[in-house]
Amino acid sequence: RGHEVIPFATADPRNEDTPYSRFFPPNRDYDGGGVVSRVRRGLAAIDDKEAQAYLSRLLDEVLPDVAHLHNIYHQLSPSILRELKRRAIPVVMTLHDYKLACPSYRMFRNGRPCDDCVGARVPLGCGVHTCQRDSRAESWWLAIESTVHRMKHSYERGVDRFVSPSYFLRDVMERHGLPAQRLSVIANAPRRLDAPAAASERSDTPTVLFAGRLSFEKGMELLIEAAREVPGVTVRVAGDGPIAAQLHEQARDVPNVEFLGMLDSKDLAHERARAWAVALPSQWYENAPLSLLEAYASGRPVLAANHGGLVEMVDHDRTGWLLPPFEVGSWAKALQTLSRQPDLLATMGEQARARAEADFGFAGFVDAYVSTYEELTSLGASAPR
Repeated sequence: RGHEVIPFATADPRNEDTPYSRFFPPNRDYDGGGVVSRVRRGLAAIDDKEAQAYLSRLLDEVLPDVAHLHNIYHQLSPSILRELKRRAIPVVMTLHDYKLACPSYRMFRNGRPCDDCVGARVPLGCGVHTCQRDSRAESWWLAIESTVHRMKHSYERGVDRFVSPSYFLRDVMERHGLPAQRLSVIANAPRRLDAPAAASERSDTPTVLFAGRLSFEKGMELLIEAAREVPGVTVRVAGDGPIAAQLHEQARDVPNVEFLGMLDSKDLAHERARAWAVALPSQWYENAPLSLLEAYASGRPVLAANHGGLVEMVDHDRTGWLLPPFEVGSWAKALQTLSRQPDLLATMGEQARARAEADFGFAGFVDAYVSTYEELTSLGASAPR
């Protein structure tokens, strides 16, 4: 739209070239090292004065009208909010996960959604239940880090507008205690909507695609068990992750589950085109997954768990089906129904594409953010709170 965008991030060899790279603080690796170095890194994640100093040097050279933040939690840290406030720069922050309400980001524990730490001034549950990678040390560190920022109100004082991609996440944050008047919803949008896949590209036999990270919260274990009950439907799995080996073992005697590994965007688009539907059996509260929007853009309906942000993205019986997240029988029944009604799926796919065009267009996405910037810059940044 012609606006100048100045990047600020940690230094990393994968970064794109930019004239501002000299202002990027070093990336912090939180794995490995001795006890002393790990403690130092942990303290920096809570308050990274080095990152604040780097940002200060950047702002000495060029002063932006507005700052738009994403995931600053353990790289950069909320310390940069102080510098932005000191210079009266309005701050927008997009919330991509539940970190402000849940120290371990996911609101997920022992195979079920969990909201024990939402709104808690001292979120000890993360440490008590070892929510972070089953590591007591990491879990207690996250509990302490979250406690510090909750007591200091770091984000409430430093951010003028929180933007959520879903109403569900917005409501969680309001329940957590973020000011409702500073919470907005701007739906995610793919950069572009390519032409929908043709009906002729569908597989000759009923096929469902799962594309995502192979981790406990994504629900792939449930989908394998549902596929076991419906051998006439092939489930193709694109992705990799920490429980990949476990899932392969679980599906060893389920021949209609096929693992594809990691795919590039071209091959993944081909898999969506040949699928009759795309499955999101998530056990945790999904926020606003782009994988769902990519399915819609391809003209493919979605089978989704009926909780979290998925509920507002799927029109039941129109653009897909909302199914209980922990009931194998309901998912098996859906696979069986899907296999018998290709014409219905084609109609639902057309409605999914129409929903993508109407509600998840990139132009509207950019309009909403530019409008937010203009609103904040016209008001000016609020004083430090």
